[in-house]
Amino acid sequence: MKSLAVIAFSLSLLAALTLSCLTPSTPVAPTGTVEPPPSPEPPSPTLSTTESPVVEEESPSPEQTGRVQARVVKVIDGDTIDVEIDGQVYTVRYLGVDCPETDCDMGRVATDINKAFVEGKTVELEKDVSETDKYDRLLRYVYVGGVFVNAELIRLGYAHAVTLPPDLVHADELLQLEQDARLEGAGIWDQGESPTPVPPTPQSATASAVPPSPTLVPPTSTPIPPTATAPPAAPANVAVNPDCCQFDSPGNDNYSKEEEYVCLTNRGGQTADMTGWYLRDDYGWGYTFPQFTLASGATVRVRTGCGTNSATDLYWCKDGTSIWNNDGDTVFLFDAGGNSVAQYTY
Repeated sequence: MKSLAVIAFSLSLLAALTLSCLTPSTPVAPTGTVEPPPSPEPPSPTLSTTESPVVEEESPSPEQTGRVQARVVKVIDGDTIDVEIDGQVYTVRYLGVDCPETDCDMGRVATDINKAFVEGKTVELEKDVSETDKYDRLLRYVYVGGVFVNAELIRLGYAHAVTLPPDLVHADELLQLEQDARLEGAGIWDQGESPTPVPPTPQSATASAVPPSPTLVPPTSTPIPPTATAPPAAPANVAVNPDCCQFDSPGNDNYSKEEEYVCLTNRGGQTADMTGWYLRDDYGWGYTFPQFTLASGATVRVRTGCGTNSATDLYWCKDGTSIWNNDGDTVFLFDAGGNSVAQYTY
């Protein structure tokens, strides 16, 4: 019996061991055991030197510098060119300057100088305030190879400085260049040698100066009233006289240019020295006054055609077409220093 009991116990123990092997148990981490750290992320692949991306610095665009690049396809005259921008051709009128027209020697020289600067080259165009003029020409300052072409034309003496609001960014610079060109007698300002000033004649001194004897004037019973002093005359004031102007000459303007004229009247009290003054229209045709003075209250007609100058009539002698548009134009008048004197729009 005892052996049977032992056998039975052995069989039950064997069954229990067999069951424990067939059913896996969930392991329990012992208290105080530190969790292992998570596996580190695999490192990112390192690019070799040849695989490193190259970051190129972009040069500023023309829009960022305020200028637009254009290729010059034609030089029209000293201050006007045709340019190509993105396949389209535009006419550009230089801002702040006015060159003589090509029908005179100085105008042809100005055109040649402009060609030397920009013909066939890529230029940079800088805008001021205005976009275009009434003829749809772009109004721009022009640069080529770091040279400010507008300023150079004035510095060399082949352009007037023109101050036309609101485009005045470079007005002071250009006016100063014209003053310098005048002083140096450059280009159109070369009027020959100035007359040598005559020094005042010195008074001859005597060996012994004898003071003049005082002359006694007996007092008068009646005081002499002071002589009335006339007020100084008002300064010269030259203005366009629209009642006298004839912008539309009889018949075909191009064949009756002597009868196309603008009238200027001195409404001030003093004579106006108009030598070197400058008259122009809205398109850019310009006339420089010869040696000429306009008396107080007097009027002078500046005729487009040819003739003999006089105290009342000056002749532009404009070659080709007439100047003043029949359907409206603007008269600009500047003094010899480039300052605006009068402006009239009809």
